[in-house]
Amino acid sequence: MTARSSRLHLACLLFALSASPAFAATATLKPAAIFAGDIAELVIEYDSKMASLYALDSGPLAADFEILDIKSRVFRLDQQAKGRHRMQWRLQLLPRRSGSLVVPSIRFGDQSTTPLTLEVKPVPDDVRSSQQVFVELDSKPRSPYVGQQTLLSLRLYHNTPLRIDGLAEPRLPNAASYRDLDERVYFVSRDGKEFRVLEKQMLIFPGQAGELELPPAVLRGQLRQSAPAGGGDILASRKVSRKSNPLRLQVRQPPAAFSGRYWLPARELVISQRLQPLGRELRIGDSIDWTLTLDARGLPAASLPANLFEYETPNFTVYADQPSRSDRLDDGELMGRLEQRFAIIVTAAGSIDLPGFELAWWDLEADRERQARLEATHLGYVAAAAPGSGRGTGADAAGLLFAFGEKGIRWFWPVASLAGSILLLLALRALWRRLEHRIELLLRRRRIRGLLKQACRQNRARRARALLIEWGRARWPGEAINGLYQISDRCRSARLAEELSRLDAALFSRGNPAWRGHGLWTALASRRRDAGRSQPASRLCGLYPD
Repeated sequence: MTARSSRLHLACLLFALSASPAFAATATLKPAAIFAGDIAELVIEYDSKMASLYALDSGPLAADFEILDIKSRVFRLDQQAKGRHRMQWRLQLLPRRSGSLVVPSIRFGDQSTTPLTLEVKPVPDDVRSSQQVFVELDSKPRSPYVGQQTLLSLRLYHNTPLRIDGLAEPRLPNAASYRDLDERVYFVSRDGKEFRVLEKQMLIFPGQAGELELPPAVLRGQLRQSAPAGGGDILASRKVSRKSNPLRLQVRQPPAAFSGRYWLPARELVISQRLQPLGRELRIGDSIDWTLTLDARGLPAASLPANLFEYETPNFTVYADQPSRSDRLDDGELMGRLEQRFAIIVTAAGSIDLPGFELAWWDLEADRERQARLEATHLGYVAAAAPGSGRGTGADAAGLLFAFGEKGIRWFWPVASLAGSILLLLALRALWRRLEHRIELLLRRRRIRGLLKQACRQNRARRARALLIEWGRARWPGEAINGLYQISDRCRSARLAEELSRLDAALFSRGNPAWRGHGLWTALASRRRDAGRSQPASRLCGLYPD
């Protein structure tokens, strides 16, 4: 029985081999000789009955080549190939050195290619002079403050026809960026040669003090020429790769002389206000719309502080709406704007006066602290109710009836009923405003929570700190939350307190330690769950407290 099974398996194997003939893998280099700094293409092909791709083992190439790109595809051959499919891989290789380089055998599945040789020749002087292509990376200023607008310029120079296949901008660690600036094309003369320049610019805002290293920008393109350059077997059309110089910025801490609550480095910062007049004298229960606007030149709107006006008096109460932020470009400079509406509810008689206040910011042009001022504003005066003007007692009502006699009885009760209805409507209005304010607070906390989670994932320490303080003010609206220590005291979590201390240390300590936001977000989220299981509801520090 065993011998018959073995013979059957052998027959099946021989049949499979006869039905699926093996095909050898082929590998070619295009071209087989290049100049230093040029790109060679390795093409691998394999025919098979199965329309599927294998994974290439490209590890052996790393010693002498930088793999810029790998493209693969499967296509069916013509009818004469009897259902065969061709697998093809195209690898863009950039040699790491000159000389005769061996392209080693590449394995995929149970197949492997034969080794090849690539000749990498030094660029001749005549070719180097007539076909110059290079990339430069520059910034202004080179030593910005944390959060200061920095103009990053990427320039591509070439004095020969060039097709750009890709121009990769440098990755920006620990910096926000705005890329809506227009590209420019112009011509310059260098060393007696005319170059065409493609310039791309972006605005970056470093988020952490210390050395900020920007990796090189990378160009991939193709030089078009009418005849082979330098003779030999170098192709007339050359695929090239060029890198810019790496750029290092020395990002400075906020000056020790700065006394402001918020670090706001800008070229200009202005506070303005807008009031919606009632068109009549103020009365108790009136709501006045007041809009506060911050305009900053050279600072994104995300960096502008909200809820600046925290003021209460016996005469009126202030309710803040969610801020509105917007950015725009003005002559290559970012203009950030924050608008926030406040509802001022008159609660008692007296003078309604909004006090003025100041906001400290850092003038980058003068390199000194300045104050943006908002002058005090007089909204009006609310007179006290006159005796007998609607707040009388039962004796007043009786005296009124006696004064007007029987005729007064006929209209007194309808008027009293109307007055009662008005008072009921006013009470319902006040209740609705309170409920509306509560809903706005809940929605605001939810929005802040989403932004805070995003800032922690992106390791944006300054943004996370601002959002934490904003969340603390929404969580405890009756208290002045000015620092992370106040949030730590109220949450009563050792783990969260440690993460908050690390955040402050990353922003303000001289050692300037690196900050990762995962721990802070985990501590805040886990504190909410733990508090829900172990503490009374009144001590919860959740992101959505009831």
